[in-house]
Formats: sequence, structure tokens, C-alpha cells
Amino acid sequence: EKHRRLRERIVTLGGNTSDPFTEEFDTRMRFLSSGPEVAFSLVDEFAEEYDSLVDDFLEEGDWSDKFGRRFVENRITELISAARESEPAEFEGVFNTAIDALEDYSQENTVYVPLAGVTLDVPELRVGGVVLRTMTEQWAQETLKELDLPSESRKTAGGRAEIKEAPFLHRLVGNVCAEFKAVAEPDRARERAEEEARRVVDLLRYVVPAVKREYVRVATALDGEALSRSYRTSIALSREGGSLTVASQVVGPLATLRVSDQALQRMEDVRFSAISGILAKPDTTEFEDAILRGIHWIADALSQPEEGNALLSLITCLETFLSPRDGRPIAPSIGEAAAVLILRNTDDRKWLKSRICSYYRQRSSVTHRGKLAVSAQGLHELLSVALSLTVWMVDKSGRFSSIKDLHDWLEDVRLSCVPPI
Repeated sequence: EKHRRLRERIVTLGGNTSDPFTEEFDTRMRFLSSGPEVAFSLVDEFAEEYDSLVDDFLEEGDWSDKFGRRFVENRITELISAARESEPAEFEGVFNTAIDALEDYSQENTVYVPLAGVTLDVPELRVGGVVLRTMTEQWAQETLKELDLPSESRKTAGGRAEIKEAPFLHRLVGNVCAEFKAVAEPDRARERAEEEARRVVDLLRYVVPAVKREYVRVATALDGEALSRSYRTSIALSREGGSLTVASQVVGPLATLRVSDQALQRMEDVRFSAISGILAKPDTTEFEDAILRGIHWIADALSQPEEGNALLSLITCLETFLSPRDGRPIAPSIGEAAAVLILRNTDDRKWLKSRICSYYRQRSSVTHRGKLAVSAQGLHELLSVALSLTVWMVDKSGRFSSIKDLHDWLEDVRLSCVPPI
């Protein structure tokens, strides 16, 4: 029944196309082409119906996992073109064949997404839904054989020889790549691979403080997205005093992640394996989703070139977990909740609550007055709070299924500490 309605909508669109060269261009126009000699447009409500139809196709079963938007748009455009030229009975067969092809699509694609700012001293590392590995010349040659690419005849010292080449494969040699496999058309497989690789990059950035044992800005990213590292030279001169001072400093990300056996042990301090397991799950709880969002904000803080933006990201991490839901003042509420979760001594809890409130005042200076009032030591301290809180959340991910569950438990804890009158 649903497919019948989709077919009827396509037939309606096929009967309401316009010549693309006679319509005046408008934002509510879709110029469509299903071949070099077939072009038409949809305007006004029919253009909107086309967009709605694409959305509905993507919501069909698991099609959004298999097909990207452009792929679906091309298939629908082909069907509209067929509907314009076919009798209803003939088009029904064309439509059913197209739907069967979509439903039966089973081609697996393997995508390799190159990363920057990470090296592996281990053969491979499975993280979430990808496998990280250093691409080798042997891999490139074996892949060429598997694909059976056409060879090219070239002149060599011994005469002419058939040489197989795929320059894009060889560009990956020596790089760490995230390998991702999916039953999906190539463009959608690539989109999903990059989405998953970004989540893995977040996790790799998140573990850097545990490996380095210090607060450092990190360069780990998808290839092409990492900030460059260089030296900046500034000159200060005084014409009155006749002096000139030159200062040079390293700017840009300062740390790359080297994954060794020792590093993997340190990464467990911040629950690397457990978080990797959450990333690998096909369905996550609302509580686990919050953990991943918090990790994203820590990773974002560690890549920020300005301390003020790093402060904002770390505060956002705390808010992801602990924002009050009952209208209570946000700074003392988050400070109190964080203190209760990660500290045991009453004096230590009071101190941490006070410190978090001070960080909120600094955030206000950054966001409302543009003033930077946070030190490197302060950022390190706030990062430690965010990391400790994230570790606590990961350890309790089997107990809570939502942030609401956590806040209900926190309320019980607060109320149970009040002695009876």
C-alpha cells in the first residue's frame, strides 16, 4: 500500500512537469535531468512535493543507511521521466523493478578514511565501528589484484610491460586510515564512514590527556582538517627607548597521538575500551548518547586554538551531563552535582562547587564581554573535572538509561542527606 502511494505521487509529478527553459527561475523550482537529452522542471507545490517524496523514500526501511540523498534523487528523477513517457500499466512495471532493485541492494563497500595526527605502533586498532590501520604497499598491491584493474602498457628497461596502477590507492600508503564496511552505495558508504571516523577522532582526542599526562592541544583529525603547526615571530619595538624585542613561539596543535601498548594501557584510565564499545553499538541509550556528546565537547576543547573557546567547550561538556531540569541556578547546581559524583570528602565537594561557579563567571566574561580570564592551569583543572565526570558516567552507563534517571538519582541522594527534623 505504501509503495502504491509512492507510485501515484510519482505519476502526479510526471504529469505536472514544465519545460525548464520556459519557466522563470524561482527558489521553488527543481531543475531535473535523467540523461543528456531529457530535462524538465517542477515548480511551486510540485517542487515541494518532490522534496517531500525524497524524504519519504529515505525513511523507507533501511534505505537511509544504504542510499544517500543524491542517489535517491537520481532514482526518483528517472522514475518521473519514465512516468512522463509511459502508459500507467507500463510504468507500474518500471516502478516495481526500481523498488525491487532498491530493496535487494546488497553490495558491500569498504571505505578508507585517512586520518592526521595519529600513528600506530600496533598492527591495528578496532574503535567503535571502524578498524584503524597503517596502510602499506603490500595492502595496495593486494587490493590492485583483488580489483583486477585494467593494466597499462609502459616502456621499461627490459622492453614494454603491463603495469597496474591506482594512484589514489598509493596515496594512502603510510597513512593511518579508518576502515569502514557497509552495505551501501559508494557515496552513502563514504558519508557513513566519515561520520563514524569523526566520532572515533573525538575519542582519540579525548584520550590524549591520559596518554600525555598533560593538557595539550591535539592535531588528531580527518586528513585535511587538522590545523597546521608553525612558528610565529612577533616584534615589539620602542622608538622612544630605541629597543626592539623579538619573540618566537610554536603555534598550532602541539600533540599527535602515538598508539603503543603503553599508550593503550593509559587510555584505559579514561575508559577507552568501554567507550569504543558504546560507539560500536547499533542502538544506544539516551544516557550513552549523552556520554558521546560530552566526549565530543572535551575533544573540541582540546583542539581549540583560543583558551576562551576551550573553556566554553568544557563547560558545555558539564552541561551535557548535569544541566538542572527544575529551573535551579545553573552554576551552583552543576557544581554541586559534579562534586557529589566525583568527590567523597565534604570539604573537597565545597571547594569544587566553588571552583565550577568561578568557571561560570569566567565563561560569562568570555561570552558577554570578550575578555579572556582563564589560565592554562585553570583549563587543566576544568579538563580534569570533565574527564573524571565522563569516567563516572561511563562506569554507570549500565545503571542509567537516560539523563533523567541520573537526575532522579541525584535528587534522591541530596534528599537522603538531610537529617529528619
